[in-house]
Amino acid sequence: MPDLDAEERVTFCDRWTHEAEFYLSDRRDDAEEEMRALWQRLARADRGLLAVVALAFATGVGEAAIIPVLPAIRDAYGLTSMETGALLSATTLAMLAAAVPIGLLAGRLGPHRLLVTSATLLTLSMLGHAVASALPLLLLARLAFGLSFAILWTVGPALAAGAGRGAAGTGRVIAASGAGWLVGPVCAGVAADLWGFRVSFGVIAVLSAPLALALALDRSPEQPLPVGRLRDAVAAARRERALGGATLATALLGFVAGVSGLVAPLVLAGNGLTAGAIGAVVALSAAVWTVGGVLSARVPAARIDVRLLGGAAAVLASAWLIPVVSLSTVAVLGFLLLSAASRSLLNTIVFALARLAVPSEALAAPIVGVMNVAWATMALAAPLAAGVAIGGAGARWAFVVTAAAAFAVAAWMLAPRRAALA
Repeated sequence: MPDLDAEERVTFCDRWTHEAEFYLSDRRDDAEEEMRALWQRLARADRGLLAVVALAFATGVGEAAIIPVLPAIRDAYGLTSMETGALLSATTLAMLAAAVPIGLLAGRLGPHRLLVTSATLLTLSMLGHAVASALPLLLLARLAFGLSFAILWTVGPALAAGAGRGAAGTGRVIAASGAGWLVGPVCAGVAADLWGFRVSFGVIAVLSAPLALALALDRSPEQPLPVGRLRDAVAAARRERALGGATLATALLGFVAGVSGLVAPLVLAGNGLTAGAIGAVVALSAAVWTVGGVLSARVPAARIDVRLLGGAAAVLASAWLIPVVSLSTVAVLGFLLLSAASRSLLNTIVFALARLAVPSEALAAPIVGVMNVAWATMALAAPLAAGVAIGGAGARWAFVVTAAAAFAVAAWMLAPRRAALA
């Protein structure tokens, strides 16, 4: 301290004490402002995740509702096996056409607007299922549902896995979708047995309308997303082994979903099960799916890699061999349960892996869009191929081909890399 008298020393200390208090107060205000901004970002992220989870549940209900009533729809409209497969393919046709544009629009419109559109289309499409008087109108309703489905599963996984959540976020979405599959088949099957399949779709439309309204009324500020380009997303998927493996696994999931959604209910109906019984079987597999999503959410990020995808694909392939041995109801039930467990794990980690390996935030949604194109391409062709197999060689060959495809994908993922061998 300078050479000062007693009074000057008191003045000097008072002044520096005041300046120190002012400095500390200013830094404290800055820290509080940073904490408030952090909590606001977390709150927005949590609201976004909640919206995705709620919409995944509602979409799961709508997606699964058609499974137990598919034989009734076939009989009501006089459809052949090929036409029934085309009805299921209409949804994936919309996904195929819309996935990439939606991924590119996410950075321009923001995920919230797209989720509102998805919820609105879900309600309108279910209403269309209920009132369609002819096959073309039913196909139009399926296309609308497919567009809603495409928006959710392009924007949703990227949003759920963001903010460092990874598999913890995607696992919640998968579990919510599984819960929808648990509720949808039972309600649709029971309603179809009592009042006809149209009533079940009308009930889903009424129950999903409040979700669309709640999302539309949410005016909370949204963090803008960077805009990505399609060619960069495609280049990243070709360059990065993790992204390439995730895209290949997504294509396998699309093939499996397309074949299973057509063949399983038709085989069960051929075994004498009613729509309500088929709904109960699908709901039981959905319960396994939901539990699998909850457990998959606990997979640490360090364990998520291409080899884990390959192991899950090998288990999935093994499940498809069960109906090859026997097409009994017990065998088909065992197949559905084991398939649901492995598909739940695959769906959870495939989006988490893609999110971890994405080279930039701007490419998160576009890369999911590319993955969904792979999913939709296979899901579009699979029901048509399965319909041909059922009408010609029989249902067993549909299971054989699917198992072979799954084993091939698993072998590619589990094979050691050339660089590692070198």
